[in-house]
Amino acid sequence: MDLILHPTTDSGISGPYADRYGAAMPVIALLELRLKPESLPGAHQLLREILADTRAFAGCEGVEVLVDNADPAHIVVHEIWASAEADAAYRAWRAGDGASNLGSILTGAPVLTVLTAYTDA
Repeated sequence: MDLILHPTTDSGISGPYADRYGAAMPVIALLELRLKPESLPGAHQLLREILADTRAFAGCEGVEVLVDNADPAHIVVHEIWASAEADAAYRAWRAGDGASNLGSILTGAPVLTVLTAYTDA
């Protein structure tokens, strides 16, 4: 097996994002949701409306909604943010002026996991 090395920028960041992002590393946020079964008929429309604002937020590079094949009430929202700062600004906005009624269709609190690509693997 060949080892593929990725370039390093002047910022010292190495890996597949070095050329594209320079000093700012993108982060991936996974938001795990458990929907109330009775909310399923309208849940997708509500998510579409809420995520339109997410996609329009500064620093958002993409959002996907993943639905569990075995359990349609289990959803994972996969977000890509330009930087940890962009993600933090979005979370602060959602906790304040940008609050939504997402909680009304959930069985419990969503689980947020924020990840950064490990580029040295």
